[in-house]
Amino acid sequence: MDETKILFILSYLRNEAGTSCAASRWVMNWKQCNLESLNGVKAGVTSATFLEELQRAFGDSNMEQVTAAQLMALRQNKQSFTDYISDFEMLAADAGYNVVTTTNNKGEYKKGDQDNILMEFLEHGLSSKITSHLYNTGVPLPKVYGAFKDWCVNIKVNALCDQLRKASYGHSTP
Repeated sequence: MDETKILFILSYLRNEAGTSCAASRWVMNWKQCNLESLNGVKAGVTSATFLEELQRAFGDSNMEQVTAAQLMALRQNKQSFTDYISDFEMLAADAGYNVVTTTNNKGEYKKGDQDNILMEFLEHGLSSKITSHLYNTGVPLPKVYGAFKDWCVNIKVNALCDQLRKASYGHSTP
């Protein structure tokens, strides 16, 4: 099964015109090192090891840095907070940040090594409505990423509740 997958992928690593290219040269070299003339793929070569070699050869070696730059540039703008936080945490994880929050036995968030930078990035990209509310409450901001994220969620939930109350009172009959 692994051999079939590998050979299938190798068949696509070529130039359409049939001329030599970086991919076709890599394939030739890989075949010389990993194929036995009559028996196919050498013992121990799996699709997983093949894909690792392929990633090393052609993958973006700066992926974490590129993703970190995308994270720093991410802005909520008109996006919903839920969509923004999903995008934020996906990019943060891809950039190598730990967005998984843990709690102690009292249910309080534990401070992680990367909490300060995560909170800075998150705050920097939030909509002006949320950031103005963050600073106008007079309450000190949380110092732990999980609590800070919850704080932002509560701000958004409270704002939605206020909108619903205004809408329902505005349409109610006396």
